[in-house]
Amino acid sequence: RPIPVYNADGTLNQGGMITHYVTLRMTIGHHSERITFGVTDLGKGELFLGHEWLKRHNPSINWQTGSVKF
Repeated sequence: RPIPVYNADGTLNQGGMITHYVTLRMTIGHHSERITFGVTDLGKGELFLGHEWLKRHNPSINWQTGSVKF
């Protein structure tokens, strides 16, 4: 059953719902792990990392360049 996606401001994502999942290997610098991603239309965004993932890994993020470092 599809899962609704909400934007950071609480509004319903106009692009659609999560209808499928895919497990991929994600590599950032020297860090690599297999992650299961929910698939939906994010508009211009390619990937959003969830709050729980960010808390667990606590990477350094340069918001101006979009770079993530461990």
